[in-house]
Amino acid sequence: MALLQLSPRGVALNNNSATKREVEGHTTYHLLDAKHQMDFGIVPDIGNTGYEFKMRGTDVLVAPDSLKAYSESRSLWCGIPLMSPFTNRIERDSYYFHLKKYLLNVSMGNFLRTPPHNRPIHGLQCYDPRWQVVKTGASAATGAFITARLEFFKYRDSMAQSPFAHGYETTYRATDAKLRCTTKVTNKGKSAMPVHFGYHPYFRPAGPRGDWKLAIAAKTHWIVSEGLIPTRETERSDACLGLGGH
Repeated sequence: MALLQLSPRGVALNNNSATKREVEGHTTYHLLDAKHQMDFGIVPDIGNTGYEFKMRGTDVLVAPDSLKAYSESRSLWCGIPLMSPFTNRIERDSYYFHLKKYLLNVSMGNFLRTPPHNRPIHGLQCYDPRWQVVKTGASAATGAFITARLEFFKYRDSMAQSPFAHGYETTYRATDAKLRCTTKVTNKGKSAMPVHFGYHPYFRPAGPRGDWKLAIAAKTHWIVSEGLIPTRETERSDACLGLGGH
């Protein structure tokens, strides 16, 4: 006869588990890989942000002093926030898609700005509280995972800034000392829509900087102006990282 012991705060299967915790009044989820002492925490109602990441008890991510401080700061300085439906800066309070001009609704105040030029930056979702967790689980084969969804098209304040009916679904998965994030964007409308999103991870690896290894799948890097606005010029991504042609 085999006995399986279930944790009261999550389901443990082999070395992997997905648990739920209450932190400062927020429901958070932690993906655990016990074999490699890996713990990754997500807070869905603050932009579905990855807020904590530990390996063998050491922080490999800059963590917020508190969730309250992070949500009140309205500036990106820690964790792994998602930036959408645009990343980086927009030169003016408007943008173009398929030769059509779209205006940002400044009076709504639901996007971030950056000094000194006060340009719109990093989209609308960094602090969005409306993410819904749709599935969590863990197994030896798949690792520990959490899938969350934001139905962008349902919210007037979001559609006022980006009038393209769409939704997001993200899955974080922890297994074998690796963390993987998969993001799906679904166009709910009948016409084409722009897709522009990204993550802003604040990693803090241990050890000498010269020993770090960075791999980026992107092959092309957009060159930006002094104001950090993308230009029409591009270069190989390994060139901008100083990695040469290998």
